[in-house]
Parts: sequence; structure tokens; C-alpha cells
Amino acid sequence: MVNRNKRELGWKRISTFGTCVLVWAAPHTVFAQSAKAGANTPSNKEPLEIVVTAQRRSERAKDVPISLTVRSGKDLAAAGVNNIKDLQLVVPGLTSTTQGAFYQPTIRGVSTQGSEAGSESPVGVYVDGVYQANMLSNVADLPDVERVEVLKGPQGTLFGRSNTAGAILVHTMKPSFALTGNGTVSYGRFTGGKSRTDGEEIAKGYISGSIVPSFLAASIAGLYQKTGKYFTDDRTGKRAGGAERYLIRGKLLVKPTDNLTFIPSLTYSHLQDDIAMTLQPLNGVTAAAANPQPGDVIPREKYHIASENPGGTSPLRATMWQASLTGSLDLNIGSFNSTTAYTKIKAKTLADLDGTYSPSCRATFACITFGVDYPTKNFQQELLFSSRQFGAFQFVAGSFYFQDNSMLSSSINPFLLPDGRPDPSGAAPISYSGRVKTKSIAGFGEANFDITDKLRLSAGARYTWEKKTGIAFIPGIPPFAIPPGGLPNIHAWTPRASVRYKISPDANIYATYSKGQKSAVISTSNPGQFALPEKLTSYEAGLKFSRQGSSFNLAAFYYDYKDLQAQITRVQAFLSNAASAQLLGIEGDAAIRLSRALTFRAGGSYLPQARYKNYKEAPAVGGGAFDASGLRMIRAPRFTGNASLSFERESPLGKLDAQANLFYSTKYKWDITSLIITRSHAYINAQFGLTLHDTGLRLSLFGKNLTNASYIASALQSASALGVRYAEPRQIGVAASYMF
Repeated sequence: MVNRNKRELGWKRISTFGTCVLVWAAPHTVFAQSAKAGANTPSNKEPLEIVVTAQRRSERAKDVPISLTVRSGKDLAAAGVNNIKDLQLVVPGLTSTTQGAFYQPTIRGVSTQGSEAGSESPVGVYVDGVYQANMLSNVADLPDVERVEVLKGPQGTLFGRSNTAGAILVHTMKPSFALTGNGTVSYGRFTGGKSRTDGEEIAKGYISGSIVPSFLAASIAGLYQKTGKYFTDDRTGKRAGGAERYLIRGKLLVKPTDNLTFIPSLTYSHLQDDIAMTLQPLNGVTAAAANPQPGDVIPREKYHIASENPGGTSPLRATMWQASLTGSLDLNIGSFNSTTAYTKIKAKTLADLDGTYSPSCRATFACITFGVDYPTKNFQQELLFSSRQFGAFQFVAGSFYFQDNSMLSSSINPFLLPDGRPDPSGAAPISYSGRVKTKSIAGFGEANFDITDKLRLSAGARYTWEKKTGIAFIPGIPPFAIPPGGLPNIHAWTPRASVRYKISPDANIYATYSKGQKSAVISTSNPGQFALPEKLTSYEAGLKFSRQGSSFNLAAFYYDYKDLQAQITRVQAFLSNAASAQLLGIEGDAAIRLSRALTFRAGGSYLPQARYKNYKEAPAVGGGAFDASGLRMIRAPRFTGNASLSFERESPLGKLDAQANLFYSTKYKWDITSLIITRSHAYINAQFGLTLHDTGLRLSLFGKNLTNASYIASALQSASALGVRYAEPRQIGVAASYMF
């Protein structure tokens, strides 16, 4: 009865949310529209391309001399992509990996293991131009997405910061003066293997309209998502896990004149998650197994867990406030743009690193429960000017200011109350904290020059000055700087140069040289530990083709990767710089309109070489070091690929649509010694829908992970255990949406 009442309460929340907040679910088609007005299905003569802003100005994707993938909101919804962690389903070369709750995506084998205060991902995430620095909050939900651009390779010139692997640009819908909106509700049921049967409820919405005609418009978007308990707590035999998240984003569009626009935006999100940080010991490998005691519970099956924490899980609670203001002024000479943003994040977790129930092991500190408080505040300001085309010349120039204040407070094996709950005082036998402050100023520019109507040269650079300081707070000891003596200020140049040649009206070839640098990392859990900036130099050449009804892109790349930042967690984090690495690969994608009803897409990334070139002092989990030179890099699958087939056709009842998406990845390892390996796996999403004539109502059936691929999606290796979490099991569900 209790579970039934909870489910009814969840559905009441969804119904209320879906009624009050509406979303534009099919914002803009990816295809440039050349079909006649009023056509119900796209023509197979339409070009498969869109306009992007990958070079900080609007241009066709095939004219950009870097490898990128672009997907519209409509495409993402049809593929079952709800947030950026799902983007690997549609983006070649992208692997969505997490370390517990820290989202650390990999592009072309480049990723990070860092989870310290102020640590950033080499894959930069930007939402409406605002950099999402914190890896606990960079999982952007997509209730109102217009399109997503994924840029591959170092973006150190035009985007900067730590984007050595690439950048994910999320563009959400802008307010409109026309009244428009849509609401979607869905319910899916987990049905996979050894996981427990439970449901997932999602409601998302967007609505926009005019307040003062031609001057002021507003929009509001929101998301409610409740993920069921598909784990089994081996102590009680009951369901465990589950997550609940809310997001609301409001925007205003202020247009004082035809050429001047301001968009203030405010976003709030809240997360209660008992899944992200919950780990189980891989194959029972945990410190508790070394000296088992009566009553110990060591999970050995997938989706089975145990812990001294209440419910057997590792709870995560996080809230985020983000306010931003963008402004755009269009003049005859070009456009001026400004982006100002302030972000405040509070996050807490109680992570059971050993993933077992063993009070005796915990009492001896062989098994570790880690309490973490991770508050962050940052401010950023960017100014950008993009010129119009002056004959053969065009340029962009800008400046960027970034200030971040992050703190990480840790407690080891915090005291528990008699009922097993953590002591509210937060008292623990061992506790410490640290604060890391980052201040960065950068100036950048890039110019294009058309030698002929077919040949274009581009060159640019970014200069970055950065200061990073740390302070450690340990009970009984006066605060002290970390590392002792501090880090030197950073002065870095990250250039880019490219040449593009138009071999026909439909095709371009290009070659690009670029550099990127990732910011230094200071350990707050292990004072004195740090890693200096890592650097990546990229050489890329490619072909881009787009003609009515088809497109094709191919790129080959070589990376010279130096001073790689490495982190290994025992009880504390141990940081170091691997000497160097080399990566060599090729990737491509293609799309073809087979008919007015069918469209096929496919893409793949092949990475035959991704090895540590010189890494003689690689840290080992149990202590000490070893020579890892010549070994394959972590989180670097040799091949990843995706394919989709979509269908649209009119019927007597309305428009029928269907889509199936396949993602495949070869195996990859999570640690240098290959103790944790994600095996090769295939993942399939599919959906079938009917949009009723003249109603705006769409009904659909969907399936996620239809192959029930139970691969390792997250790992956290420590001295306590080889902690892993498996991908969400198979889900079958129904959805309804209404658009006006």
C-alpha cells in the first residue's frame, strides 16, 4: 500500500507538472528546409546539414575545418537522449564515463580521473555559452534543447579553459513572441536481468510567449524525473537506489531595438540520487573479503548492493543556482556579444567505497565510507566580437574572465547513530578540508582570409593567464597553503591554424593544427599532491561533403599528449603527471535520405593507437609505482560506432514515425593495470509514435537498452575495493506529448 501511494503521488506530480509547463518538443529540424510549404514529409532532396556556431559565428557545418557532430532537439528526443550522458548514442568518438557522480566524458581517448575541488573536465560543457566547470553539475538536462554541437579535438583557441579533448555546446530554446509550447509525460519500466523491476517517470515542459509585443517575451522550461529502485539490497532483500531530480529554467527576451537583444536567464536544479555514487565490488573484490566475519554481506551479482549506510546506498544531494545574462548588438561591421554568469552549487555525498556491509572491516579502516561536502561558486564574463565579411577577410576576437571558489570537506568513516544513520553533527574519526581558488584571464582571436574563392586560410591564438591557490584545513593545525609554496602562475599560448579547400560546391577538404591546455589540479584530500597543466597538440585532416539528400564526413587525427594528469584513489587522492602519450585515429559519419519516408545515419571512430609513450612512474593502487610505458590509455575504446534508421509517413489517423538507434563499443579499461574493464557491448534504443491529425497530440512506445547491456558504466577504484556500477537495465515505456 505504501509503494502504491508513493507511485500515485509521483503520477500526481507528473500530471500537475505536465499541465502547467509546456515544451517545444520539435524545435527546429536539422535539415535545411527546401521542401514546399505544407509538405507533411521531408523530401529526399533536402540537404542533411544545419548552421552551427563552432567557430563563434554562424556558418554551415561543412565549412568548419574541424570534426564535429550536430543534432537537433527533435533528433535527440527520437534517439532517447534525455541528457548529455546519453549523447554517446549519436556522437562518434564520444564515450560517456563517470567516476561515481562525476561526469567525465571521453572524446577520442582523452578524459580525466580528477575529482578534486576545482578540477575540470577536458571536455568542456557549455549551456547557452555558459561554461559548466563543476563535474558534479555538468550533466545538462535537455527539456528545452534546440540543438547540441559536439566539437572534437582541442578547443584551446576560441573556447579555452581546459578543453583539450573537445567541447559540448548545448543550445536551449530562446523565448519567442509567438505563443508556443509543448508538454511531455512518460513512464518506463525496468525489466532487465538481475535488476529489480521498477519504473521511471519523466515530465518535461516548455512554454513561451509575448509579454510586450515586439519588446518583451518570456519562456519557462522544466523537468521532473523520478528513477525507480532497480538495485537489490542484499542485507534486506528489498529494492534500493532510486533518484529524483527537478530543473526549472526561466528566460526573458528583451529587444529594445531591432539590432539589440538581451536574454537574462535563471536556472535551478535539485538532485536526490541514490544511484550515482552507489558502487558494488567487482567480482567481490573488497577489503572485507580478506578477513570475513559473521554477518558480513558482500554483493557478488550485478545490481546487488550492500552498505552500512541506510538503504544500502551512497546518497548524493546536490542543488544548483545559475544566473546568466547574454547581450547581442548587431552593427554593419559585425556583432558584439556578451555573456555574464554566476553559478552556485552545493553537493554532499556519503560514499561507501568498499560497497559491502562489514562493521568490523569499517572499524579497522580497511573499509572506507567517505563523507564529502563539495560547495562551489564561480563567475565568468566573456566579450566577443564577430566581424562581417570584409571582402576576403573576416575575424573574431574576444576576452574571457573566470573566477572559481571550490571547497571539498572530507570525513572518513563518520560516526553512525544506533539505527545506522550518519550522526547529524558530521563528527568523524578523521576529517579535513581544503579550498581551491582559480582566477583566469584570457584574450583570443582568429582570422580567416580567402586566398581564392576556393582556398581559405585561418589562424588564431589565445593567451591565458591563470592563478590557482589552495588552502588546507586540518583540525588542530593552522591552515596552510597547498601545495607548500604554491603553484606558479600559468602563462599559456594555445594557437590554431587551418587550411580549407573547396573541391566542389558540395565538398571541402581541410587540415588543422591546434593546441589545448588543461588547468592544473591541487589535491584537497591529500595536501601536497598536485598535477601541473597537461598539454595536447593535434594534427587533423578531413573531408566534408553535403548534397541534397546526403552527407559524408571523414577525419584522421594524430595527438601528441604531454604531462597527462593522473589520479589514483587509495583513501586519499594521489596526483601525478604522466610523461607523454600518443593517439592516432580516424572517424567518420554519413547520412542519406533513402526516400521521403526513410533516413539512415551511421558513424564510427577507430582509435588503433592510444598508448602511454613514457610513463615510468605510474602509481599503483596498493602503493608504489611501475613502468606503464607502452600500455593502452584508460577509457580509450578501440572502436565506437552508432547507426540509426528513422521513418515518417502519413496515415489515415495521423503521422506515423519510428526510429531505432544502435550504439556499439569495444572494451576499454578504467585503470592502468586493467583490473576494471568495460567489455564490448551493444546498446539499442527504439521508439514508435503516432501524431493525431489536427490535434498536436503524439502517443508513443519506446524501449531503451533493448539488448539489456549490463556493462560497467562507472568505476571508482580504491584501496577498499574495485567499485563499479552497471548501466541502467532494459526499459520499456509509453509517452504522450502535446504541442501547440
